[in-house]
Amino acid sequence: MSKMSIRVSFTAGVSLREALTEAKEKAEKLGVAFIEFSFNGASFAVSPQADIERGIEEFEKGIRAIVI
Repeated sequence: MSKMSIRVSFTAGVSLREALTEAKEKAEKLGVAFIEFSFNGASFAVSPQADIERGIEEFEKGIRAIVI
């Protein structure tokens, strides 16, 4: 597996679930370790094996640096 991460941004109006799902899909397709982005004050690093539900739960708990 690659040790590369790619930083992206999402357009306004994208839900967290949409962002996490697309980030996971892109990480799988591109073969990178993580897709990184910020969402409403939280930083995410999403791997190809990411658990989307866990990412949402951690965000709702107020965690602001989330690696899934």
